[in-house]
Amino acid sequence: MKKSRGFALVETLIVSTIIATILIYVFVQFNILQGKYNESFKYNDVDDLYKLDSIKGYINSLDNTSITNIITKITSDDIIIMDNEDNTYTNITYLDNQNDLLINLGIKTLVLTKADINNVDTSSLSKNIKDMIKKIDNKSDNYRIIAEFNNGNLATITISLEVESNE
Repeated sequence: MKKSRGFALVETLIVSTIIATILIYVFVQFNILQGKYNESFKYNDVDDLYKLDSIKGYINSLDNTSITNIITKITSDDIIIMDNEDNTYTNITYLDNQNDLLINLGIKTLVLTKADINNVDTSSLSKNIKDMIKKIDNKSDNYRIIAEFNNGNLATITISLEVESNE
């Protein structure tokens, strides 16, 4: 009888160890999955994409000179960064000084760049925007608008910048 009690105790310890290991593994995987799920709400939210579409519409409504200036700046520097510092944006001249537009949309940083941003110097961008750039699919020949909003969300859309010919 003593042998079977000792065997049952060892068997119980082994089974308990296996179950505890499985539960720890499941808990860790669940936390990783939950973190990715929560992070998914931070990128390309519908409201934020709608706001960027408003900016895209505004840019497309600019005159040829303004669009040419934007294309020239992006071609020479690869990127235009508009940062909100004390409700005044740097480089805002490329959007005809539309401070109110960007403030009302709640945009902290607006970036205009080439769609293929693998070779762009991103050293002056925030860590959040750099993390988003790593997730962007760069299979477009158009330009790209990237925005970081005041609430911490990020969004990006492509935009076709073309100068209309006056024929």
